[in-house]
Amino acid sequence: MRRVAVACLLLMLAACASEPERAKPDPPAKPSATPTKPEPSAKPTPEQVVETLIRAIEDGDCETVKRVVVTPSAIDCAQVGEAASMLVVEGVDIDDVRYEAGKIAGDSTTVTITWSKDLPPEQIDVQRVDGKWRVVFDSAP
Repeated sequence: MRRVAVACLLLMLAACASEPERAKPDPPAKPSATPTKPEPSAKPTPEQVVETLIRAIEDGDCETVKRVVVTPSAIDCAQVGEAASMLVVEGVDIDDVRYEAGKIAGDSTTVTITWSKDLPPEQIDVQRVDGKWRVVFDSAP
């Protein structure tokens, strides 16, 4: 059974981080009906940061992906577009995905993602860095 997993999406994005930078430019981001950036005055919650990441992946918005992760230098923008196509292939409706944060312990928590299809929930770690919540790459199973 094909399965969309946050681990697959994030690991795919990080997998090529050690490879040399590609010469071709990043693909342009697709316009989105749903903004991927939270309100500037609001401090995003852990759930909002994970949702922003998933929506940015869906939109192929590499800059937003880099903005919401702990290690933005590990993101390969070419891989962001490939991760977006995984969501399309699986038929995941991003508007039906639910995000729920667990108990905050110090500067970290886990967000459970409940997908819109008959896919098992996923958990991903989120860490507070300089007062802002960021997604941790290696947190997904």
